[in-house]
Amino acid sequence: MNPPHKKIRDYRDVIDRLEKISRRHKLTLTPIGDAAGYGHFLMTSRNGKPAARPIYLSAGTHGDEPAAVEGLLQWLERGEWRARNLNLFILPCINPWGYEHNRRENRDGVDINRQFRLGSCPEAQLVMRAVRGRRFDLAVELHEDVDSPGFYIYELKAEPPFFGEVIVRVVSKHGPVNRARVIEGMKSKIGVIRPSNFTSRMLRRKKWPLAFFLYTYHTPHKLTFETPGPRPFEVRVAQQIAALDAVTQKFPKLEGRTLSRLPLRGTVTTERDPPTRSASIF
Repeated sequence: MNPPHKKIRDYRDVIDRLEKISRRHKLTLTPIGDAAGYGHFLMTSRNGKPAARPIYLSAGTHGDEPAAVEGLLQWLERGEWRARNLNLFILPCINPWGYEHNRRENRDGVDINRQFRLGSCPEAQLVMRAVRGRRFDLAVELHEDVDSPGFYIYELKAEPPFFGEVIVRVVSKHGPVNRARVIEGMKSKIGVIRPSNFTSRMLRRKKWPLAFFLYTYHTPHKLTFETPGPRPFEVRVAQQIAALDAVTQKFPKLEGRTLSRLPLRGTVTTERDPPTRSASIF
């Protein structure tokens, strides 16, 4: 029998902070269900202006990436986003059991970030139900890469304008950037990865990451932040906050159109070979 995993963080602290954020900044905190004995929550804002941009944010899909959750919480606590023309949809900690026990997987040893084609674990099912019927101008996931020497970003978007380089320039003021030409087997330019043939490759997989699920059904523009696990915790948190600030301050308006009203890629049904494990986005 495997020894029990040691609890090193307390998810209740996250809930307490979310409740305080909700009261202070007039956000709506809604329970969306339970998984592995933990309550899951959705936090939403409502700007009220017709042109407010709907943006999805999430963290904590992998429980051993704590700076993602902490960066999101600190960014919300600061409240500077309130002056920006945004409607926020936030899933602050998708894997509470993993967060408490510092494990990538959920309590059953399942990588949640491989279960978004069929909703093959409770945590993925909760996320899929929460976003059902919604469209976002932009979707952002906060992750960490335990091996990377610096920050990098994945950007999924069919055509320009792109936004990755703007984010990396801002984040570079707060910590190192991974400037390798190849990261996780994919071409990268100054910390920005835009995977080629991404859609066709993902359609051959039976297991989808959250990134591809959101990009296929809920947004035309998907970003994934990856902070460098070997760096000090405070540096990683600062980079997550800086990246969120860059997104919410400078997210470009495309000829005044609300992107969430544009058509997405439609229903996908192809299933072929299972995936191999790679980076957080996969």
